[in-house]
Amino acid sequence: MTQVRKGQAPATLSREEFGGRFRQLFFDPNFDREREALGRLEEIAWHNHEAERSRRGRARPTHWYSSSSALKRMIDRLVCADGGNPDPTSTHGKMVEEAKALELRGWPYPKHRAGRGYGLVVHGDVEGVDGNRRLLADWLDWMGLIDAGSRSRLGRYIGYWEPDATSHEALDRDQAIRDEARQVARAVTRVAREMRAGKIQALLRRPQPRPK
Repeated sequence: MTQVRKGQAPATLSREEFGGRFRQLFFDPNFDREREALGRLEEIAWHNHEAERSRRGRARPTHWYSSSSALKRMIDRLVCADGGNPDPTSTHGKMVEEAKALELRGWPYPKHRAGRGYGLVVHGDVEGVDGNRRLLADWLDWMGLIDAGSRSRLGRYIGYWEPDATSHEALDRDQAIRDEARQVARAVTRVAREMRAGKIQALLRRPQPRPK
């Protein structure tokens, strides 16, 4: 008999917890001079988070070839943050005309996350794993992140074409995917060490034909 899993939905974040997670995105010392601006941006992000939470439903669709809506929202937000403006006062929050004018004056689209290493573990139970893995890798490459080598982009099927009702059990039984995921983590750790040692600095700034 399948055991029903409960308590998997994330707990509601408090204002303090949200702030802590938001600030983790900007731990780099290069952001220190913009802490006041980031504080204002954090406040806007918190209000948006609360507004979204009040509209959030409980349904979670089963995806085949497409990414989930939660993943797509994360991608959109990280892309905006990656090349975005850390000072919301320059556009008074979301004033469209001011944002357009700022862009047309020659916004450089700075890649705040360029030079960081990454690894991917993508799994599914029907179809679409390879497409989603390539989508995520292309997105991270575009933002200037560096993959951790041939073992850092993993795509696997777990419980292929088996019932959704037993998908958790299939994951629990699959020891091989856990071992492979550890290999991805080791690859990312190795690349992070090489970056800190200055061994792969030549890859940190790749020439772009156009900024966007």
